[in-house]
Amino acid sequence: MEFEWDVPNPSDYTGINPNPWNPWHFCLLARIESADDPMTFPEGEFITENVLNNNNIAWKNVTVINISAESSTPVGGTIAVSNPFSNQRNFTLELRPQQNELGKALYDEAEITITLDSILYDAWSNGGKNKFEAEEINPKKLKVNGSESQISNLILEPGAYATAYVSFNFLIKELTEKQKYTYHVFQRDDQTNMIMGGETFEINKYQRDSFSANAGEDKEVERNETITLTADIINEDASYNWYDFEGNLIHSGIDLTITPEMTKNYKLEVISNVDGFKDFDEVQVIVNPYKIESLIPNPAFNQVAVNYFADGANSAYLMVVNINSGNSDNYILDVQKSSINIDISSYTSGLYNVVLVCNGEIQNLKTLLKQ
Repeated sequence: MEFEWDVPNPSDYTGINPNPWNPWHFCLLARIESADDPMTFPEGEFITENVLNNNNIAWKNVTVINISAESSTPVGGTIAVSNPFSNQRNFTLELRPQQNELGKALYDEAEITITLDSILYDAWSNGGKNKFEAEEINPKKLKVNGSESQISNLILEPGAYATAYVSFNFLIKELTEKQKYTYHVFQRDDQTNMIMGGETFEINKYQRDSFSANAGEDKEVERNETITLTADIINEDASYNWYDFEGNLIHSGIDLTITPEMTKNYKLEVISNVDGFKDFDEVQVIVNPYKIESLIPNPAFNQVAVNYFADGANSAYLMVVNINSGNSDNYILDVQKSSINIDISSYTSGLYNVVLVCNGEIQNLKTLLKQ
């Protein structure tokens, strides 16, 4: 029996959760009544039990995601998580692909994330933030890492109602020719182990031109030197996000200006605003931790104060080298200090290189004019 479903306008429900957590799906619920085929069990207020106990009732929750280049489209959908009981209960969310689906697993080809609203995040936090095959990559946002991912011990108060947004961002470097995927999210009651409900995501992916995230070449800078990292702009509308080595989002935009104190890696994420496809690149900013900061005064007559950074070195000294003759004198440094005064009254007038040597290697030099 085939017929058309008359459903409300999804735009009328955009306020049900924070943007961009849309679209909101509609549940399809069918009930066939017949005098010759009555309900096996009397119906109650709990829809899950009604469906499980009567084959005259069918219930389907489906979010169809058609990823297209025609226009900017959502790459995910919102699900509801609730406690319909009159007492506090613990629940588990199970996230998994369609069993025995052929081809590359969706979690290997796409970044699957679930973003919890405040109610659900508090429920997860109060339960100890238990998870399996998942990692929290941002506050309230977890990434799925396997075929049996779980977010468990969600402690919900009686009648509590929360939402979560499940999204699928395909990774440029992992793309295959596979175009159709089925993915499931189930809510399970920890007390009875009964499935309370769920959502099926039908994802249709199209073949698209590739692009690459490019954060530029690795950089070498001096300590406390300011540098700007610039992402290559791709030939489509896109978002550019920068993360530190711990995975924290530190900036959104093409340019990232930083003043690093130590060598660090930075990750660039480029997300197409058309279809949600994304790519990553990493750049390393190598910071020389040892340097001569200043020579005061310069030019100098009798004394020169050398301000330096050598903390963390096992040993350090300065070489003062006459540029013309090549003659030099060494001055042992205290790595716990940052300045030394050198008597140059006996030096002949001319140019000298003041060289910083840490752990037996030349790190930095500045030129001094002796008058």
